[in-house]
Amino acid sequence: MVAAAIRRAIERGAKGRAEIGEVKTKNSRRTVMLPADAIAALRAHRIRQNEERLRLGEAWADGDLVFPSTIGTPIDQRNVIRLFKAALRRAGLSESTRFHDLRHASASIALAAGVDLKVISQRLGHSTITITADLYTHVVRKLDSDAADRMQQALRGAV
Repeated sequence: MVAAAIRRAIERGAKGRAEIGEVKTKNSRRTVMLPADAIAALRAHRIRQNEERLRLGEAWADGDLVFPSTIGTPIDQRNVIRLFKAALRRAGLSESTRFHDLRHASASIALAAGVDLKVISQRLGHSTITITADLYTHVVRKLDSDAADRMQQALRGAV
């Protein structure tokens, strides 16, 4: 496991261009642990990125970004969406899926896997656990229903 620091965000600037700025809130500035598979994927990505940097030479605008544009500058939101939709098509998935849905899927999967709600809240950068609980009530209800079923099974087995 390796820690990843979230300190900056890309936002649309005054002229409509992608610019690097601070994250929105104090809680958005955080450090999260990444699993080994994510670290391996990021290392492979960094190798490809370094190869591209060398190929472009001085044309590469080094902003020390994990996911820059093809020339090293902050990537525009429209390009992220375009690339995401292309990846959905290649995977045979619905193009109605929004990029932000990945955040919700991650939280839902973590809840279903038994990750503590407070930990999920911190990883998402929510200011309170209440925000997380309110957003993922449907998942929490399902987990509560599953817990009731398991309790019943345990109690019947104990008799």
